[in-house]
Amino acid sequence: MLQSLLVEIFGAIPPSQGETVADVVPHKNALVLFEDNLAPVRRWQTELLKLDSDALRAMEIAVVCLPSDNEPALVNGHPQSLPVQKIRQELQWGTGKFEAVLVSKAGDIILRSDAPLTIRQIQEALGVAPQSPEPE
Repeated sequence: MLQSLLVEIFGAIPPSQGETVADVVPHKNALVLFEDNLAPVRRWQTELLKLDSDALRAMEIAVVCLPSDNEPALVNGHPQSLPVQKIRQELQWGTGKFEAVLVSKAGDIILRSDAPLTIRQIQEALGVAPQSPEPE
């Protein structure tokens, strides 16, 4: 379900042969989710991202999910063969718990959180003005 939802929200990204986050999703910012084994945390982050998928597209963000269980890594909801250990080393992750890391197109860490991120938090970290709702 998580896979199909992310595919629906973000669209496909072709498989990558890179070894860093910037290689895995070239020319995009990346929201890397180190998922724990707690399904409620995964659902919570998915729901937060689903609320405004257009804003993520506008910010050129690809969502990279790296589960700590035996599930496959995902890029925008598509299973991918990724260098998971190298990405974990690059982003200095090793706690085994949920963590969200926002990485710039250049590969710099912009934001790190041990709680799911909202669209507004991502926009603020990237310096993007939040989109105001359309007048009725």
